[in-house]
Amino acid sequence: MRPSGPPRLPSLTSLRFFAAAAVVVYHYGNLMPAISPLKPLLAHGYVAVTFFFVLSGFVLTWSHDRAATTGDFYRRRFARVWPLHLVTTAAAVVVVWSRGLPQDPAALALAVTLLQAWAPALTSTFVYNGPSWSLSCEAFFYAVFPVLIVLVRRLPRRAPAVAVVALVMVASTVASVLLVPAGPRWGVGFVLYVDPAFRLPEFVLGMLLAEATVEATITSATTATAGARRGNRRTSTISTGNTA
Repeated sequence: MRPSGPPRLPSLTSLRFFAAAAVVVYHYGNLMPAISPLKPLLAHGYVAVTFFFVLSGFVLTWSHDRAATTGDFYRRRFARVWPLHLVTTAAAVVVVWSRGLPQDPAALALAVTLLQAWAPALTSTFVYNGPSWSLSCEAFFYAVFPVLIVLVRRLPRRAPAVAVVALVMVASTVASVLLVPAGPRWGVGFVLYVDPAFRLPEFVLGMLLAEATVEATITSATTATAGARRGNRRTSTISTGNTA
């Protein structure tokens, strides 16, 4: 049984900081001459996005409240993500307007509703608030999480995580091919990089890691409790013998 109120994991905070720094430097490294020697390494900073997707699955599963309804979950996710996203998108609209660039109502609608990652084109995915394509992926993860958490917790305790993730990867790749509009204009790598269905296995991997961590925590606590009880009984027996 899961402990009431999972313990905090402060070590994740430092990991999140380094991953975020890698992404920021990847995008703005050209404005930081001091880090020039590290550019060959930091050129791969975009990989940190995968870490955030895995972390998202881990944290949501670790902190999941079994008593909460699906509606509660959706409301909390919406309140946590969308208002700030709307503010930053509005700021981006003002920047586009101030620079005399044409507005794109269709791309703006996709951005506001966090659907831009489903339309993989430079003219829609990265328009206005470009980095929010990852929020588009997260919105999809949030949408399917209530179903995924039930499936993940029904897996056999020792089900191989690699096999599960591989299965999800195959299914999501097929879904990506079927859902994403084909065309020579956009490379397959770009399409799959931003496609939420293709990114789903990273989120599922985080969920599986969280469940494995919870199981290990419970097993460790149970073992420690059983050991303490045996020690107490042994002490009590010895004390009784000495008294006699």
